[in-house]
Amino acid sequence: MVDELERLRLQRILSDWITGLPLYPVADLRNEHVANLGVIYLQLGRFAGVESVYGWELYDQVLRCVTESLQADVETSPLRSSFLSIQFTGCDGFYLLFDVAPGGGDPQLRLERESVRLRDGATRRLSQRLGRTIVELMAVHCSAVCVPDDPRARPSRNVIRGLREAARLVETRETAERLKLVSSCRAVLAGRKLHAVYQ
Repeated sequence: MVDELERLRLQRILSDWITGLPLYPVADLRNEHVANLGVIYLQLGRFAGVESVYGWELYDQVLRCVTESLQADVETSPLRSSFLSIQFTGCDGFYLLFDVAPGGGDPQLRLERESVRLRDGATRRLSQRLGRTIVELMAVHCSAVCVPDDPRARPSRNVIRGLREAARLVETRETAERLKLVSSCRAVLAGRKLHAVYQ
């Protein structure tokens, strides 16, 4: 009885209670080397605005929908046989880990194609469930990284480095999109293309 209670307590600590996904990214790997680790990172951009405007209940629905979408799409994935685990960051991101064997083409390209497929599936399901208006306020970003095994490094640190790199790539893309938007807004303002309309 005590062991069961301890197991449930640990499960609650290590898992997100909204998504049901693990929060600790390397727990599933048991500190083992993964020769061909592939990381796909999916991030919900501009989520804070959605949560601030519509409330946490709606954002919980968003997280559940994305979780269900990722789990369903992994089941039909061409990389299904190499799937290791899926984790939630606790805020706005999801990591999917694969052991991508070299056979079958370039592993990086295969991961990138899969990341786009997962992103598109999540976006489509969010639109179907919540409506396009809410989804248009958000952005779903993805990245894919192959993490070379380093036998001299502790496996857990090698995995964490891969996770950070995948998140950094998404952050870089988000920043580039933001700068592009600011630039286009400045061009509109500089060109005096805005007209005040009174009703």
